[in-house]
Amino acid sequence: QPLLNIPGNYPAYYAAVRDAIAGTGENPVPAADAIAVMALIELGLESARLQQALPVV
Repeated sequence: QPLLNIPGNYPAYYAAVRDAIAGTGENPVPAADAIAVMALIELGLESARLQQALPVV
């Protein structure tokens, strides 16, 4: 199914990363979300290598 492409706010994102590194803010990307994104990227690479659609589970 199509996903919405929502405009990002990179200055706010990188300010949040800075604050998380400095210990003054929360991580803007929870570890579980980052792992899920990496799994999707790996699935996309495998799909391209095999030249076929693969299911997202």
